[in-house]
Amino acid sequence: AELPTVLAFQEAEKNTNVHWEVTSCLPADLGDKRGLLLSSGDYPDVLFKSFLTHKEIEKYGQQGVLIPLNNLIDQYMPNLKKLLDEKDGWQYITSGDGNIYALPELKKKGIATILFWQNNRWLEAVGMKEPTNMEEFYEVLKAFKEKDPNGNGIADEIPFEANNSVPPIYLYQYLQAMDFNTFCAVDDNDQIVYVPRTETYKEFLSWLSKFYKEGLLDKNCFSQTIDQQYAQGPSDVYGYFYSWSPSETVGATLSQGYDYTVLSPWGKNSVSATSGFSEGGMAITDKCKTPEIAAAWADQFYSEEGGILAVMGIEGKTWRWREDGKWEYMVGTEYGEDESTVRDNTTLQGSAYAPMAWPQVYFKEEYHDASNVSGSLEEDRISETCGKPFPAIQLTEKDSKRTAEITTDISDYINEYMAQVVTGKTTIEESWDSYLKQLDVMGGKEYEDIYNNAYQSMK
Repeated sequence: AELPTVLAFQEAEKNTNVHWEVTSCLPADLGDKRGLLLSSGDYPDVLFKSFLTHKEIEKYGQQGVLIPLNNLIDQYMPNLKKLLDEKDGWQYITSGDGNIYALPELKKKGIATILFWQNNRWLEAVGMKEPTNMEEFYEVLKAFKEKDPNGNGIADEIPFEANNSVPPIYLYQYLQAMDFNTFCAVDDNDQIVYVPRTETYKEFLSWLSKFYKEGLLDKNCFSQTIDQQYAQGPSDVYGYFYSWSPSETVGATLSQGYDYTVLSPWGKNSVSATSGFSEGGMAITDKCKTPEIAAAWADQFYSEEGGILAVMGIEGKTWRWREDGKWEYMVGTEYGEDESTVRDNTTLQGSAYAPMAWPQVYFKEEYHDASNVSGSLEEDRISETCGKPFPAIQLTEKDSKRTAEITTDISDYINEYMAQVVTGKTTIEESWDSYLKQLDVMGGKEYEDIYNNAYQSMK
């Protein structure tokens, strides 16, 4: 729905006696239109839910098109200021020059990557506990392979499943929380390391090749598609697999109750977390004559009540409390016949971030029937114990360009090397030194240094 017709937006105007003239745009045209507007000089006072990217925020902020919001947050946005202090969130929205040019959307801290599910029926069948390190994980996979945990009398078990969308590298984060956008991690000495050139990665590849050789890792793990995983899953052949929810892979019948849980992190620096901060919800341009009013207006969405309005709409119109004490969206009203239409017509949710904080009531199990939301109860449990979010490292434009060049050159080489080692075409012992040398010729060490230097100076 177009913003002026959205119930939460209309209510927010009413609450504050501030009226907006809105120019809407279809998501498909937004990128082109936004770029043209900003470069032509004919842009509006405020950019709201307009998919501003990190690069654009930095670029147009430093050009003076987007104004710094630091003082406005300090003076006119008490709700947001309180949240940023409580959650230590300033670092996630501050640009390289120390200014904040866009307001964030705040969700709860979560898991940064797809979830790794464990078949608890199989664990019970082989009489073993959940593994807490690589050695124990290996022993469990071996038992899954040899002891017919699905009880069909056939050796059809695939202890560890992966595919070309979610390759086996994702398991690495159980050894060390890593940022899958940069392939970097923070080591025990608080230095940024580029994972593919570390000893931990070498050890990890050794384990993967052992799993592959002994038939514990799916032999098609680099080539098969996620759809093939979904097709095979319901026949109960997987011990561990990646999926947003277990039902997606094994079907509704197998995934009842707690037959599947996410493998718990192995220590305090295991499994990557998100900060919960997404930048780009709203920016104020230098055309705006009253930026303090725009900032104060947006601040309403950073309170619990404002968050409820932004995410759930209005009680009694778009959502209601049920008799069991939980809430639900109201369907079959003037706002829509199904939940997604109701959300679309009445809330600020959507693919583009908005300036808001998701309310506590949305996530709490005692209020929201979350059992069907892609493993969100499991996400809550795991996010309590997973590693710290990767630091928000701001690179200069020059460094950002250089790291992008290096990544383009290097990523195929890393993937090829992994596949060769894991499938046994070469061994770690005979190839690691020359792989490392080649990696650095292609810019591996330089890449690591760029991120580490930026991180150290940021600290």
